[in-house]
Amino acid sequence: MRTLRTGGATAQEAFEKAVGSAKEQYAEYYSKVAKKSEENSGYVEKELARLQSLLKKGGLTTEKVDDLVRRSNILNVFKSSSEKSEL
Repeated sequence: MRTLRTGGATAQEAFEKAVGSAKEQYAEYYSKVAKKSEENSGYVEKELARLQSLLKKGGLTTEKVDDLVRRSNILNVFKSSSEKSEL
């Protein structure tokens, strides 16, 4: 089995491409959350509750669980920053 170390330049390029697309995907989500949280003050809490509910239900693929956890982490950043600004 070839790994990143033994795969050479081709494996490294594929890895960098995958990381880049993941960064773009979550950068878009940051932007979406920022916009929606400005329009609706309760958006972050509602969306976080929805994602947590999906995670608790189970029956999701590993990739979907990973996606929901990352999105939850992003929402927690917005939640904690809004709590700090209220102080």
